Amino acid sequence: MVYRIVSLHSSEGKTTVGVLLVDELRRLGVSVGVVKHSVHGVDVADKDSAKYMAQGPSYVVVASKDEVGVFRRGLGDDLKEVLKELPPKPTVIIVEGYKNAKVGKVIAVVKDINELKELMNIVNGEILAVITLGALDLGAIGGVKVFDLRDISELARLVRDDALNEILNALPRTDCGMCGFGSCLSLANAVLRGEALLSDCPVLSDVSVIIDGKPLPLKPFVKSVVKALSTSLLSVLKGVPKDYREVVIRLRRDVKGREG
Repeated sequence: MVYRIVSLHSSEGKTTVGVLLVDELRRLGVSVGVVKHSVHGVDVADKDSAKYMAQGPSYVVVASKDEVGVFRRGLGDDLKEVLKELPPKPTVIIVEGYKNAKVGKVIAVVKDINELKELMNIVNGEILAVITLGALDLGAIGGVKVFDLRDISELARLVRDDALNEILNALPRTDCGMCGFGSCLSLANAVLRGEALLSDCPVLSDVSVIIDGKPLPLKPFVKSVVKALSTSLLSVLKGVPKDYREVVIRLRRDVKGREG
């Protein structure tokens, strides 16, 4: 779930709002990631990593005991492409900037009603909430709630509830329990905490068996069995990355029926 914090101009408080919002979401147990758009480029000047980047590699990874930073060329102004580079978790992505992107919902940061009106005319995406840093006290505008910095905890709850609802809408709501969480709501909360993925739902699970180019129809229970067996196998194999996106296992037989 992507939530973009946008404003008309730079230096209007987006980072302040974002930092406070991420802190409150973490307090609520939400798994959160952050993407910040830097219109002036990534500042690594006078650092050794800048010397490597100057030589033109595709990417530079800077790692320490507690942190890892990845610097990649290109993609920066295309939010969709940037999001593809992120691992499957966390569930909620707070994005600072990218007001012209067409991804996710919007949290607008404004100083006055005129800024809000102008921003509403140019921003792409549904405006979930407005944060005012001035004397804008309208309660709600066209059904959109208006907050100030004192209401960050309330904004965080709004984002959490909206994300949970989006997850639930993506689930079948059959409460079959085959995911191991007992109900779709329990699975949705686990996804929100970063403890599960939507693909853990056997009904939605992107598990397929292809035989001679033709997909074999699989019921949810069979999907869950195939996924459990494959995941168990991968867990004992060396060299399998933790954040893999797709696994293909091929089994070929010759014309005599022997396994190849």
